[in-house]
Amino acid sequence: MNNKTFFVVPTIFLIYVIGMIFLWGVNFPFFDQWEFIPLLEKMYANEPIFFSDFFAQHNEHRLLFPRMIMLVLAYFTNWNIIAELYINVVLMACISFFMLNKIKNDGFLMLENNILENKNVNFFFNFLVVTSISLLFFSFAQSENIMWGWQIQIFLNILFVMFGINNLRKSQNNIWNFIFAMFCGIIAGFSFANGLFYFLIGFIIILFLQNQSKKQKIAYLFAWLIFTIIIFSAYFYGYERPPHHPTPQISLNYVLNYIAFVFAFLGNPIFESDAVASMISGMVGVSIYVFGIWKIYHYTKDNWENQKQYFEKYNFYFYLSLYAIGSGLVTALGRTGIGLAQASSSRYVTICNLFWVCNFVIIFILLKENFISQKNKNVLLGLFSIILLTMFASHIVGSIEMYNHNVYMNDCKTKMLHIENTKTTTHEKHPCECAYTNQKIKIIIEGNTTLKNRKLSFYHNKK
Repeated sequence: MNNKTFFVVPTIFLIYVIGMIFLWGVNFPFFDQWEFIPLLEKMYANEPIFFSDFFAQHNEHRLLFPRMIMLVLAYFTNWNIIAELYINVVLMACISFFMLNKIKNDGFLMLENNILENKNVNFFFNFLVVTSISLLFFSFAQSENIMWGWQIQIFLNILFVMFGINNLRKSQNNIWNFIFAMFCGIIAGFSFANGLFYFLIGFIIILFLQNQSKKQKIAYLFAWLIFTIIIFSAYFYGYERPPHHPTPQISLNYVLNYIAFVFAFLGNPIFESDAVASMISGMVGVSIYVFGIWKIYHYTKDNWENQKQYFEKYNFYFYLSLYAIGSGLVTALGRTGIGLAQASSSRYVTICNLFWVCNFVIIFILLKENFISQKNKNVLLGLFSIILLTMFASHIVGSIEMYNHNVYMNDCKTKMLHIENTKTTTHEKHPCECAYTNQKIKIIIEGNTTLKNRKLSFYHNKK
């Protein structure tokens, strides 16, 4: 596998995802998207749109940048939601190709050391690396994020967390990298609430910057502290806890349920469709994570320069894993009360991919270096193969979920096109209840009136 063929596998995955959107994407607002319609009405009514309209809290999030992107897309496409799905694909491709290029630049491909005594082993290993990373980031296990335009927020968050971490870890002699890392944090934090955890990881990154004077490190830490205080103060100004979400106290009262949720959250990319299987996958993932880090530390502990070299080269993946783990710990605080099944929601897969890419890197290092015996390498390679097969099965299940989503959305769209709007605000069963929840019928009815009057979304090309 050379430079010319390196991107063949991920490009195939990308084309496949685009094809699924072309076949199964539906131009119809789903769930939270109905709450975006009042902002559309403001735009089309030529009413003033204020910063507060973009900054407004939605559940736990401040969707400043996703709202801006969606409003611009709506203006140019008459709110054709398929356009949002393609933006999701663009962001997904940026995440995937950025990660693959990072893997390549960090020396995981075209290795000189053989894993097996076979002249074709390098090609096999390179193919395994590229395929595993491509399958991870293009997986249909994240079907909800792929087929729901609203989830621009998660892809945008992950992309700029990756950019930010990569620049901050190289900022010791480059102030512009430091400033760009701050900029990335703003986009990550005001796209999805988990992005706030990026600022906490920033302190760890700065503390472990190499070749930096004590004075410069203190200056960086102070600047990052001031910046973090400003961001958190802005984020939580006027913040209200969503009344319909479980309180964190539930998680503290049921610690075992909380732990099970975190494991299921982290195992989501491997086995997304079943909460218990996700939990077991999470346990396996944490075991690989702890074992791998311990093995690398144990092998290099007597050689400080070697240990420092390894950490400096591969800490990017470690910081990404901290972000995924932190996201799991924070998400579990607010979602454990909903139940373990919530942890296996496909919307979390994109975040947890960052934990598994670190695990894959650990596996690649253990297979490449002489940290473990050849026998243990073969066992690890077998375990890795099982993980990939399970991921592929989740990929297939995800494609079925995407098809079912298409059927469901088309059914909702048909109902919406053939009902008479009423002004009822009761919670009685309504034909368009499938578009959101029965508690949001008033929002759907008012939103449907706006879309119909403005000829937006599924009303734009209505025959």
